[in-house]
Amino acid sequence: MKTLLSFLFSLFVLNTHAQEPAIDADSVVIKLTLTTPEGRKIETVVNFEDLLTHKIKKYKTDKEGKANCVVSTAANYRITIKESTDSYEYNIPDFAISPVVLNFKFNIK
Repeated sequence: MKTLLSFLFSLFVLNTHAQEPAIDADSVVIKLTLTTPEGRKIETVVNFEDLLTHKIKKYKTDKEGKANCVVSTAANYRITIKESTDSYEYNIPDFAISPVVLNFKFNIK
């Protein structure tokens, strides 16, 4: 019985640990939620464009409009989706602590 409980506990620990993305010291996890102004959740691909280098990282939101995004600290990003002409500019300070929780509203075309 003790062995079975130990095994189940180890599965639980491994499963919950696997849900968090791995980050290094120069990165931060953004827990992002996208909705329309009316509150409808948006399942889409989100673009994080670094405004200095113009490199783009893409993340997929789920049916709840949520995504975990790993981005570099000390950077400015333009956040866009293809379904909208709206965009957000967001500065990640070099001392940011994970997770950063962001909720953005996009008007859909």
